[in-house]
Amino acid sequence: ELHGFSSTLVDNDIYSGLSNAIVGVETGFIVESRDKFGNIRSGSSTSNIEGIGDGKSDTFLVTLESPSGRKTLSSSAVQTISCSDSSTSGSFRLSFGGVASQDLPHDVSASTMKVVLSTMNVMGKNLSVQVVRLELNGNYQWKITFLSHLDLWSQEPLGILPRSDDYYSIAHL
Repeated sequence: ELHGFSSTLVDNDIYSGLSNAIVGVETGFIVESRDKFGNIRSGSSTSNIEGIGDGKSDTFLVTLESPSGRKTLSSSAVQTISCSDSSTSGSFRLSFGGVASQDLPHDVSASTMKVVLSTMNVMGKNLSVQVVRLELNGNYQWKITFLSHLDLWSQEPLGILPRSDDYYSIAHL
């Protein structure tokens, strides 16, 4: 099990980290996840306990706070959905935690998808997500960042279902 208190934030050659961050200039950082014994989790096992853990499936909820108290929330639980042909009208549904959404049009806005996902009641709580819609080569793509239900997401990510009349789906993961 992941132990947040002993996990560390690391700067490297690619990311200058938060200590050197400049407004308007993209930067990043790496979180080294550790188990409760302080062992670094990476690859398919922890460093001292064979066969336990999967560093690739560790998810982090990160809160960044400015000196003025403004908070920004993000997570490493990010999933991308792509529409295979945005020139074709159609719809699809999303599923998460055994709950299916209503039909979504092939060109659903990021704000609408966020509202739909946020109102899905999973395990007695609504989801908290951020959604960004991009257009690549004329096709839509949605980048969904999960801000809640991270344990469930790492076991059972967001799924795509055909529209409610069981006709074909126009999107894929």
